Amino acid sequence: MKKLMLMGLILVAFSAAAFSQMILPIHFGVKGGLALANTYGSDVPDSMSGWKPGFYGGVYGNYSFSPMMAVQGELLFTQKGAKYSYGNVKGSSTINYINIPILLRLNVPNLTFGLAFFGGVDMGIKVSASWEQDVGGTKTSGDYENINGFDIGAALGAEACYMNFLFEARYIHGLTNVPEKVNNVQAEAKNQAICVGVGYQIM
Repeated sequence: MKKLMLMGLILVAFSAAAFSQMILPIHFGVKGGLALANTYGSDVPDSMSGWKPGFYGGVYGNYSFSPMMAVQGELLFTQKGAKYSYGNVKGSSTINYINIPILLRLNVPNLTFGLAFFGGVDMGIKVSASWEQDVGGTKTSGDYENINGFDIGAALGAEACYMNFLFEARYIHGLTNVPEKVNNVQAEAKNQAICVGVGYQIM
């Protein structure tokens, strides 16, 4: 009798989970990983466009309109910036953002694992901006001024999922300039980043 009751409870639990997925196609999870970033633009020399490693991570949620299509929103902390080197000068810039990507997901059906491609807009709110520099062994650092407080980019990537664990890679192409206008002159320098990370689908 106890075995039958236990089997019944397990069956009810699995049925409830499957039913909730059918009527409530919403998923939540966490993710994080490596963000390789630099800046590009007509006012960015090659010596100041080195790729700088950083971190990104946060939470996400998506809603499925159909088995093949979903919309996904995320709330991420992302480190961007760049490395630079010329002569005996080496340095880096770090700009921290709270990013809010809004993405359209296209799921590939009939696979033994989950596979999706996604794209959309990536909106960022600046948290801080700083620099570090080494000139012939003398190190200095400080905070940037005249950095735009809002950043907009286009995101494109792919995600594989198996047993609630996910692996993703995405490219973020900045569309707005990082510096503000100075004396009514706008320097052309935009963010770009390659993000590779892992995550876990909680629900």
